[in-house]
Amino acid sequence: MSVSSTDIIGLAKTLQSGSMDEVQQRAVVGRAYYAAYHDCKTWHDALQSPGSAGIDGGVHARLIAALTNPTVRGDDAIKSKKRGYRLRALKTLRAKADYELNETVTVDEAKQSIVDAEAVILI
Repeated sequence: MSVSSTDIIGLAKTLQSGSMDEVQQRAVVGRAYYAAYHDCKTWHDALQSPGSAGIDGGVHARLIAALTNPTVRGDDAIKSKKRGYRLRALKTLRAKADYELNETVTVDEAKQSIVDAEAVILI
């Protein structure tokens, strides 16, 4: 892979440095989500036994479902659930940033999305 989740979160941090207008805030949220998403996908794909999505939906919804319904045990199961729940929250905020243009995305939400994405990556 020529780009990593670390590169993507780095872009989110660059976008959030200095003064931000709302377009930048929305971009920060999107980049933070995708950094976490790609990290989760790579982590999940490397599991000995991938989780069970058990639902129809897009690739993002299926990954979140698989993470929150792990088939592995022990520490990996706990990590999987934590990743899934945090990724779901980030996805909700990313949907607001990308699709709910009449809703305000605040500076605090943009900054928190980076914190949350980094927390996912550290799990």
